[in-house]
Amino acid sequence: MNVKNFLSVYAIAVLIYGILFLFMPAKAISMYGGESNPLLVNAIQGLGSLFIPAAIMAWLAREASASYGRRAILAFIGLSSLIFAIRNIMAMGGGVTTTQTTIDLVIQVVFAAGGLYFLSKEKGF
Repeated sequence: MNVKNFLSVYAIAVLIYGILFLFMPAKAISMYGGESNPLLVNAIQGLGSLFIPAAIMAWLAREASASYGRRAILAFIGLSSLIFAIRNIMAMGGGVTTTQTTIDLVIQVVFAAGGLYFLSKEKGF
């Protein structure tokens, strides 16, 4: 896989989560085994409103050549995915052990590893 493909896959995955969280928060909450309430809906929609611009950023960066900007985007992907993975492990340690949390953890680890790997290989700027 190259950087362009990695950024494409990341953008599509994060866009799917963003759309689900922003426009179908009750469905997203139920996927994690929770019950919908106004505070939780607001929090999930807020997360979705962050995911959609992150997806757009990654999508637009696919065609960029190696640069400080692309390096920053790869650092964002790697580090934010790593932080999400750590948060997910903490939640699982606290008893949140649904199939969806396990799937999310795998996705987060893959994106953290990919982002940090491609960040370390970035050349030409």
